[in-house]
Amino acid sequence: MPLSNKQKAYIRKNYKSLSTEKISENLNAQISEVNEFINTIKITKKYPVWFYIVPLLIPIIFFILLEISLTIGGYGKDFSTFITISEDYKDKWFINPDLPFKYFSNISSPPSVSPDAFDKIKKENAIRIFVLGGSSAAGWPFNSNASFPREIKRRLQILFPENEIEVINMGVSAINSYSIKDILPDVIDKDPDLVIIYAGHNEFYGALGVGSSESLGNFSFIINSIISLREYRTVQLIRDFLSYFAALFADEQKLAQGENETLMSRMVGEALIPYQSDLFNLGIKQFQNNFDDILSKLKEKEIPVLIGTLTSNLKIKPFVSVETNNQRKADDVFNEAESFYKNGNYNIAREFYIKAKDLDALRFRAPEILNETIVNLAEKYKYDVVKIDSLFFAESPNGITGFNIMVDHLHPTNMGYRLIGKEYFNSIINNNLLVDEKIDFSRLAKVDSLSDSIYPFTKLDSTIADLRIRLLVGAYPFVPKGTPNYLVQNFKRKNIVDSIAANVISRKFTWKQGHLELADYYFKKNMMTSFKKELDVITADRPYDEEVLGYTAERLISKKLYNEAIPYIVKLYNLRKDLLSAKWLGTIALEAKNYDTSIKYLEIASQLDSTDAQILYNLSGAYYNKGYNFKALQTLEKCLRIRPDYPQAQQFYKALKDAVIRK
Repeated sequence: MPLSNKQKAYIRKNYKSLSTEKISENLNAQISEVNEFINTIKITKKYPVWFYIVPLLIPIIFFILLEISLTIGGYGKDFSTFITISEDYKDKWFINPDLPFKYFSNISSPPSVSPDAFDKIKKENAIRIFVLGGSSAAGWPFNSNASFPREIKRRLQILFPENEIEVINMGVSAINSYSIKDILPDVIDKDPDLVIIYAGHNEFYGALGVGSSESLGNFSFIINSIISLREYRTVQLIRDFLSYFAALFADEQKLAQGENETLMSRMVGEALIPYQSDLFNLGIKQFQNNFDDILSKLKEKEIPVLIGTLTSNLKIKPFVSVETNNQRKADDVFNEAESFYKNGNYNIAREFYIKAKDLDALRFRAPEILNETIVNLAEKYKYDVVKIDSLFFAESPNGITGFNIMVDHLHPTNMGYRLIGKEYFNSIINNNLLVDEKIDFSRLAKVDSLSDSIYPFTKLDSTIADLRIRLLVGAYPFVPKGTPNYLVQNFKRKNIVDSIAANVISRKFTWKQGHLELADYYFKKNMMTSFKKELDVITADRPYDEEVLGYTAERLISKKLYNEAIPYIVKLYNLRKDLLSAKWLGTIALEAKNYDTSIKYLEIASQLDSTDAQILYNLSGAYYNKGYNFKALQTLEKCLRIRPDYPQAQQFYKALKDAVIRK
């Protein structure tokens, strides 16, 4: 008879201390069965816990060591949102230039970030604003100076001259709510006084969007996890390994074609997304869920938010028309809108233009349901909405947004961006979002005119933008795939501005180098106003750029334009408190008979270098003109000890000594 479970348990407990015979007798069981079971126990020997844990730890330890090795070895990219970009600016945070690579894994040259910088230690008088969005927030096709965040900054600087104004533009072309959600914790960590959002056009084809070539599927948890995993160098190594082998087997012609495509055409994955299709609804849900999370996190931290509704060019024909069982073709609706417009039925025409835009199956312009979502979510979290779509209707002929204020399907003209900046600025003031700041209403009345006078934009900027627009609208989807870009081909270089702009577009020059090159041309032609304007554009974009400030001051001084040099020297001195800046400020002030200022800076300069005879001579002159004869005499004696033959010093010393003795 087989052993029962109770008998087996008894054997396990006693087989080491009792003989087989005794166990058999106690259990009234056959010896052979007891022996057989005891042998089974010995075969199934129990191993210690570590025996099972070690095999699991080996791959974990391997990947940890691999990650450490790759990081120490400098492989891959650091995807921190903010970094120290250089020891020259060790007190400043910059947006990480490599950050876009985190979201664009299939594109070798992703869009760039803004060069905005802000203090690591926030000043007590600082107003810190972050702007979140895509290419419209970035200011495409213009440089950052023409973006609406910069317009906000300039207006705040005029209104609050005593404050440190920090407006950090986080806008990057072709990103959507996934990227914004990813960087949000780092933005919150930097103690913003206000967050401004203008985003939504990229929700379908932007990085990781439902219809994008960068799409990772439709499950937000998986997408968010993959975004986080991309920060690890091991994951980057695996991705690079797979990309390398994919490139080996790729069609060379397609690769070459891809290099010549615009970012807009490269981002199209699931090309057609008909209105209210499953993919369309997934994109709307994606936006709703991500923006709900974004606003929830901001509300939790009690951070004020302004979120704008989206505007686009209604007068541009739909890219792709498709007919479905329950929807009309976009082209047909657009043609009806045109007919209503020609007949003067502008309100009805606008409804049809909007409907045609919504029916466009190539979904680069946000459908109206996204604006409804923005308004609903803002209401849910008690945030203010800035009606940018209504603003553009009001600024457009017959209330229909078109090429009067747009350069393409959705990017505003430079004046359009200025209007957006002004609208956000007005909302900041009207809603009292900067509660700690007292408003000088006499200054507020001058903001418009003063912002016009300091707008940093030149012919070179507009020509660069024109070329960027030609590259975009001369290619798919504005023309059929494979069509040569005739707009670019027809561009003729007529002057130096055109030549430099073309070199910037072809990446022979950076944007900064282009402006320096043109400034140098104007300097040689003695066109000093134009010279200054080109350099003012750079310093407006990068107020921390000591190289450009020093270059500008040096060139102006060489032309004896001392008064015009002063603002640049002051900025340079405020950045680095250096000897040369202090010396020049003191010397120029002495020439202008501004003796108090002269003494202030020459004293600083003499402390920085007590062996410079020229500084001491000029300082003694400033003291003398203020009536400080004894100080002037002492300082002049120091000058003569260093350089006894300093020009006119001996005569000045004799006169000073006689004056002091007579007193």
